[in-house]
Amino acid sequence: MNCTFNIISAITKLRVDQILNSSETRNLCVRTMKELIIISGKEGILLNEKETINGSIMLAKKLGPFKTSTLQDIEKGKPIELEAFTGYVLKLAHKHNIKVSINETLYALLSEIIENK
Repeated sequence: MNCTFNIISAITKLRVDQILNSSETRNLCVRTMKELIIISGKEGILLNEKETINGSIMLAKKLGPFKTSTLQDIEKGKPIELEAFTGYVLKLAHKHNIKVSINETLYALLSEIIENK
């Protein structure tokens, strides 16, 4: 969930409920999670795609109007966990030669945001 909602909220400046209420950002979350599930499988962590995505969305819905810690850190000008989240995803994707265009894009966008603060 952190690799999905934290990164997307930091880029969009949206709370979790706002992300889920928009079909575009909700779909972005789903596509991001699908890439993460593929990487997990290559690492020996087998996840049921439908259950994992639905479970993550249900848990996120329960958070309501919640600002992720990454968004809060961006707003306060604090360092963020980009490398621990999406940077690590990209490292694993490279290790397994998996294309993760959504996560690559999110990483690039958030990198620019934090560089230009």
